[in-house]
Amino acid sequence: MRGTELLVFVRGETSWGVERAEVRRFGVTGGGITISLRHDRLRADRVVAMLSTPTVRKPGRILRRFWPVSSRGLAVVEGQVVVVIDPLAPPPELALQTEGASDE
Repeated sequence: MRGTELLVFVRGETSWGVERAEVRRFGVTGGGITISLRHDRLRADRVVAMLSTPTVRKPGRILRRFWPVSSRGLAVVEGQVVVVIDPLAPPPELALQTEGASDE
């Protein structure tokens, strides 16, 4: 994945990225940011940057072994590792809470 615009955001202590072409709109929900994608909605604590030409490395065997989250790979942005998500299979950590659910 090279030359694709990437939206970088933070949720918890992890930096995440998603292809810009998947992003439809932003909103504010319960003290966080909602990122609406083509097929899903994600929760973020803050949006960090929009990168125009990131280099994303596919996850290797060792990463897949210890990181169970499906991803398109990793990028490094200003010294921080960014997990680039598969927008069709976002990790549970990014899911919006349903009404009545509490943060743990």
